[in-house]
Amino acid sequence: MLGASRKRFIGALLGAAPLECAVGTVATTVLGLAHGAAIVRVHDVHANVEALRVAQAILEAGDAVGAGAASAV
Repeated sequence: MLGASRKRFIGALLGAAPLECAVGTVATTVLGLAHGAAIVRVHDVHANVEALRVAQAILEAGDAVGAGAASAV
């Protein structure tokens, strides 16, 4: 589970107020997915859902390419 939405560390990294940290939250959400997070808690649901859809498609495409490359060896 990941709950990094609008957290202070994102604001510190971006030099932004919590309400201006949507992009930073999306980055943590995507990285969380890539590292095995099954549940995420976010404020900006739409942006995070879209980013997760894209990230999931890329990860799945990479798995398919990797599987094809492995079978070719």
